[in-house]
Amino acid sequence: MKDEEVSRLLHRKSDISSVDTHRNTALHKATIKGNREIAHILLEKGANPRLRGNDGRTPLQIAVQDGNKPMVSLLLAGGADTSTRSRDHDRLTVLHEAVLNGDEGMVALLLGAGADTLARSKSGLTVLHLAVQRKNIAILDLLLRTGVEVSARSNFGMTAL
Repeated sequence: MKDEEVSRLLHRKSDISSVDTHRNTALHKATIKGNREIAHILLEKGANPRLRGNDGRTPLQIAVQDGNKPMVSLLLAGGADTSTRSRDHDRLTVLHEAVLNGDEGMVALLLGAGADTLARSKSGLTVLHLAVQRKNIAILDLLLRTGVEVSARSNFGMTAL
């Protein structure tokens, strides 16, 4: 879909948050395709970046998992929520996902947007636990510089350090 087509459809007063047969909105589709121009138009017209698609993911979760920092920045500016959790067994936040992906730039971006470093997975793991498990020194250093709580314990009583 081209930018002009999207603009034309939006001027027809189409429901900006309508979903397709897979429960994806136009914003989900633009995010999946990495089309920031269309995502920007949709957000300007009031698209809700917090809606979940059929797979349970929000556009922000998709963009973080894809490592698309420019799209993540756009979605955050448009009101996306960094505290949204995955609907799978682990119940991870986007910051957990970025740490697991080893994406230091994404971690920095999410921290700058106020992502909660104390959020816990279903098993009680914080992002610091994950950075230590992954032996990612750069992300570990970044988290420690933000003042992350080092004594937080998992459900099994383990601290990250």
